[in-house]
Amino acid sequence: MQTFDNYYYSNEGKNELTVSVIKKIAESYKNGSDTDSRLYTLYGPHNSGKTHLMKALFNEVSAFQIPAIYLKMDDFFEGLSGDLRANRNVIYFKSICENKLIIIDDIYWCVNKEFI
Repeated sequence: MQTFDNYYYSNEGKNELTVSVIKKIAESYKNGSDTDSRLYTLYGPHNSGKTHLMKALFNEVSAFQIPAIYLKMDDFFEGLSGDLRANRNVIYFKSICENKLIIIDDIYWCVNKEFI
């Protein structure tokens, strides 16, 4: 299981600020102070630990019994397209939106995809 404690600090500690910010986001959920709709973007080179940090955030927030979901972008679109194919009026999307924290990983998956 990915946690902040078992995260490997690469790039000579240059990503310590990123980890600190993500820990503060987790803490704000624990304290109930993160009630606004917010969008956080985690960007970096391949193998820089983005997925690990997103899963660590998910695990930390989930431990506080806060509704959260972690999805990969291809799974997200597969669920949505399944709803559309079955004429279910985006039940999948609504179920995702019931969470206080929604983490979508591998957004690059959308590049050069046709969704029509």
